Amino acid sequence: MPAFKQSDLAEALQQIGVEHHLARKPQRRGVDRELANGSLRFDVLHHHLNVHCTEMQESQDATSTAAIEPSMAITFLFQGTLEFSVGERKYFLEATESPLVFVNMVAEPQVFTRFLSTGRMVRKVTIDVRFPWLAAKLSNKHGKEILNQPLLKSSHVSLLKMSESAINAALNIMSLHKLDSDPYRLIKQESLILSIIPEVLDLLATENNTVVQTVRARPHAPEVIEEVSQNLVFLLQNNVPLEQIAKQLGMSISTLQRFFKSRFNTTVKQYAKQQRLHEAKKAIMLGQLSIGEAAYRAGYNHVSNFTTAFKNTYGVTPKQFLIQHRHD
Repeated sequence: MPAFKQSDLAEALQQIGVEHHLARKPQRRGVDRELANGSLRFDVLHHHLNVHCTEMQESQDATSTAAIEPSMAITFLFQGTLEFSVGERKYFLEATESPLVFVNMVAEPQVFTRFLSTGRMVRKVTIDVRFPWLAAKLSNKHGKEILNQPLLKSSHVSLLKMSESAINAALNIMSLHKLDSDPYRLIKQESLILSIIPEVLDLLATENNTVVQTVRARPHAPEVIEEVSQNLVFLLQNNVPLEQIAKQLGMSISTLQRFFKSRFNTTVKQYAKQQRLHEAKKAIMLGQLSIGEAAYRAGYNHVSNFTTAFKNTYGVTPKQFLIQHRHD
């Protein structure tokens, strides 16, 4: 199977207008590493209607994060396991003896994170339908009534009991994604997708729990918490803005702040301040920067404010520290 690298993923997501980030540990920064072996293809059928087909074996433990708009994502999982989070909620879904079909309803802009695991096999089709497309297609009175149903207005991940014909349609979509020689490939895919969407909408509108089962979110595993902690510290040390860090880690800013406080017993703001002071102290000690330059580098406009913060933290002023160090 062909290798699929992180640059391939970034390019594919860029084509459908999705902002994406692959979490890297420090030693991996700047490396275009192989993510999987197999195929992953995104096709844009309309501005607000996309489909992507995946048939690959993951070859790295990695975290892929993307910003997603309000949408309805219908996934037919034919083989393997999907581990992902939407905002603060994490999910683990697995296809065993038969295909697993689920819908990820996103009612407001969110961060979607996929957790890749070495050796994990995934074979699936995902149909991504944005709300503007649905609103345009269901613009009459009855269509608007369907869109106003609770399960179509709220965020949730739910299992769907789909018909055999819908599952076969998804299998045909999967078969078509490799047929570049077929000039009608996209037309055929769109036709199949249009046969699936009404069935999904009807299931969600009926709210019948025998055919729609809401999936409960799972707590993050300890190893995931440790990885998030390491990435968080690394990003803070590299002066990445808090808003961007929250987005990359798939958390809201308030959740990120609570997580950091519980994990490190200090606030993000206080940690960042201490980290800047530490770097300033090191630069002064090594003679890389003057006290004034170090103050500016640490984010202080006035040396007096830097001196006060430095003394409150280390018990001596920068000048006293420098004298002590030279004396030692």
